[in-house]
Amino acid sequence: MAIETIYLHVGGDKTGSTYLQSVLCENQNLLADYGYCYPPTVSSKHHMLTTYFCADPMRLDYVRHREAEIDINDIDRQSTHFIDEVKHLAQDDRLHTMILSDEGLFSLNDAEFRALEQFLRELAPTVRPVYYLRPYYSYAISAMTQRIKFGIPAWQRHPPIVPYWERISRLIGAFGRRAITLRCYDKTHLVDADIVNDFGTLVCMNETLLSSLNRDGSRDNISYSAAAVQVGDVMTRLLAGQSDISGGLFRDCFDAYFRSIDGPPVKLTPYQATVIDKMTAPEQAKILDQFGIDLTVSTQFKEAAKPLSDEEAEQLARAEISRQFPQMALPTASPIVPHEESQITDATGDIVMKAKSHPKPNKAGQVAIDISITNRSAQWWGGDIAPVNISYHWRDDQGADVVFDGLRTALPDEGIDPGQTLRCSATIALPSTDGTFELEITLVQEFFGWFETKGLITEKAQFWVNNGEIGPFS
Repeated sequence: MAIETIYLHVGGDKTGSTYLQSVLCENQNLLADYGYCYPPTVSSKHHMLTTYFCADPMRLDYVRHREAEIDINDIDRQSTHFIDEVKHLAQDDRLHTMILSDEGLFSLNDAEFRALEQFLRELAPTVRPVYYLRPYYSYAISAMTQRIKFGIPAWQRHPPIVPYWERISRLIGAFGRRAITLRCYDKTHLVDADIVNDFGTLVCMNETLLSSLNRDGSRDNISYSAAAVQVGDVMTRLLAGQSDISGGLFRDCFDAYFRSIDGPPVKLTPYQATVIDKMTAPEQAKILDQFGIDLTVSTQFKEAAKPLSDEEAEQLARAEISRQFPQMALPTASPIVPHEESQITDATGDIVMKAKSHPKPNKAGQVAIDISITNRSAQWWGGDIAPVNISYHWRDDQGADVVFDGLRTALPDEGIDPGQTLRCSATIALPSTDGTFELEITLVQEFFGWFETKGLITEKAQFWVNNGEIGPFS
């Protein structure tokens, strides 16, 4: 066995991975002269490592984004060829260290991850995963550009936050806590404020090698201006029904246009920062306690006006789509852009349940119950940053919670204005046991709390559940 150590660089997202990979790929021969192996591949990153161990490659992001131009049989052949090449290089007596890199590895499920770990352990006695973590605020800003680049609204109902702890836990489960190296992707923490120097130092490259590397690699992940993100957000809503213009095709069509829109960079609003803080606080405490890495940043966020009016952003979006696709018929109505959002402090209003006598469960054990929601407050209910959703609580006949945090049913994009009544249906999952239960349907603003604690009058109804069926209790 020639290779002594394999460094498995798993990203993460928005941490200079593309640049690092392109530099390593560009310098393969020089690295080999110093005993380092960066296996050749069809691109600078090792996608084929992930696809080889993935039972269904079509679920991988980079495959789905290029589904129309990818042949699954070619992927199978290329990934098998890549694995054979890795095995061969691992036996080269001139080499002592192998570097593998693909930020898509977290798309593997636990069983696939374990198969990857076993494969690497058979190639080298030491396997060290390396995971770079970007501070939450910085990550969110960069991820908003990435979402727009691939035709996805910048924020959506799920904030642009990566689940670091879930991924760290999977690395620990597969490789063990002591094998993992975590690094903070921040200029104040990186060696020479540079990802290549930081990673190179980590894998024990000497100064002569580091200074000799050709660094003309791609720095393609450039963030868009705030105006570009605003126009792109409108564009994604206008094209929402055009499923064929998404992913890689959307990027190929509009990336150059977005880059051409100058202006100040994207900044988080105080409200967005608060949501990020609430969402990340539990895992940040774990990462700090167990790895000593602090991903918080002391920053004061101020409200800022949009760089463009909604009308200007829509006009630019329509003009560029028409230029690229002159035959496309766009919706005449303006796309619904969520109102200015804020934390809901006044949830005065009511929910009325219009339950059927015997609602019929679907195969998943869920029923749809018609409801009406009236907003009697002065605040708009809805949003993408901290969305307002319909949910519910189940309690047993003693009043104890059986299910407190129920499934979510999204409100329409336009939300509920003050004084408005919305008629819709709520998706309810039945309790897992038979018995008599009380159902309370309510609203929740994610990250901020339940509406029944802020003035919402809810309706409660008694139901029996028996062998997957449900009916009113009388």
